Formats: sequence, C-alpha cells, structure tokens
Amino acid sequence: VLSSEESAKLLRLARAVGRANEVFEDPAVALHWLKTPNAALSGASPLSILDTEIGAESVLDTLGRIEHGVYA
Repeated sequence: VLSSEESAKLLRLARAVGRANEVFEDPAVALHWLKTPNAALSGASPLSILDTEIGAESVLDTLGRIEHGVYA
C-alpha cells in the first residue's frame, strides 16, 4: 500500500512518461529526454524534478512547448 505522497509521485511520473511518449512518439526517445538535463528546466533532468507538483507542471509545460514548436 502506498502513502498518499507516494501515490501522488507515482501519478506525476505516469503523467510525464505518458505525455513524453505522446510528444516524441517513441518510448526510447521519450525515456532519453526524461533522463537528460534540460536547459528549459534550469539544467535539471525532467525525471529529477517530478517529485513536486511544480516540477511536474514544468516538465509538462516544456513538453507542450516542444509539441507546438515553441521550445527554445
């Protein structure tokens, strides 16, 4: 049984992985992106900041910008 905090973290991870798979259309590419430091996330890897809701929202926002071609 997971605590509510653990459940929330797992949900954030699942959302981010699912969204990355949608955006990159390749699970291997999505996983690589999630593990790689990213300038748009202040040099942090997306996976490393999913432990907070704010971090997860930043990851999802970055994925949205990539999808729409406004990623810098």
